[in-house]
Amino acid sequence: MLGGLATAGGLILTGALLWWLGTVWPHRTPETPVVTRRPER
Repeated sequence: MLGGLATAGGLILTGALLWWLGTVWPHRTPETPVVTRRPER
């Protein structure tokens, strides 16, 4: 029980930290479009 609560709390804290960093970090638009999938051959 305590382990699950600790894991959930850690995930929430990590998500909040990443969200805060995303809002505070200066946004730079990449000059080349970001390709998420690999090129098909």
